[in-house]
Amino acid sequence: MPKADSVVFDITDLIKGEKSNFLFMRTDTYTLDTNQYLTVLPGHTAEIYVKYAAMHSQGPCTKKKLHRLLEKDHMGRDFHIVFLSGNKLPKNTWGVGKLPVRCGNYEYQVGSNGTFEAVIEDHNAYIESVIERGSILFDVDRVNEHLISAIRNAASEILVDLFEEVGTMIISADFLLDELNLRFKEYFIDKNLLKIPGLRIISIEVSSLLIREEDIQNVRDALSAPPQRPAVKRRSPRSGTTKKSPRVHQNDPPTE
Repeated sequence: MPKADSVVFDITDLIKGEKSNFLFMRTDTYTLDTNQYLTVLPGHTAEIYVKYAAMHSQGPCTKKKLHRLLEKDHMGRDFHIVFLSGNKLPKNTWGVGKLPVRCGNYEYQVGSNGTFEAVIEDHNAYIESVIERGSILFDVDRVNEHLISAIRNAASEILVDLFEEVGTMIISADFLLDELNLRFKEYFIDKNLLKIPGLRIISIEVSSLLIREEDIQNVRDALSAPPQRPAVKRRSPRSGTTKKSPRVHQNDPPTE
């Protein structure tokens, strides 16, 4: 049994009532000694890192002596633990709106929304990209917030670039859905340009484009309007001058 002054690494109380939403948690950094114990819940895994290098993966257990899970020469070294649940990130939605786009002399706003799915490929890489040290718990909401923010930033650029390329083709905006889906697939899946270490998008879809009907009609009107001729400016006499009378030569015969 653990001594009164022992340390038991156990997240049971931390995730009580939140088991379905819990993804993973990293503990603070400790120095390994003989008075530390580890408890891992059913369906969970604990990864032990010594000097930030993964050394042992432990399945469900109750108050197991921690130092016996590692090599003897690890005694006295710094370590931390990452507790992992078997939960996955659920399918989620994204959306952007009111992005300004210029078409000739006319400016309008566009938006879009859709769904995505992501996976956590490297928990430790993701954790290290978010914090340098300390204890932190990650649930579905925290990771999705990070994902949606990154998707919105990239989606805004892709959307504006496309609409500025097509110009007046917004009058057939539904046609652009296929092209937008291709660009999203290339960016997020084929090239994996999400730029969040440890996370990867495995599917993303653009469900709809959001353009005000008033803006579409204004572009239609601009296209159907006849071209206007430039107004001819007439030059007026400069101020302070008078028109000269026709000159009559002396030898000219008088006019009747």
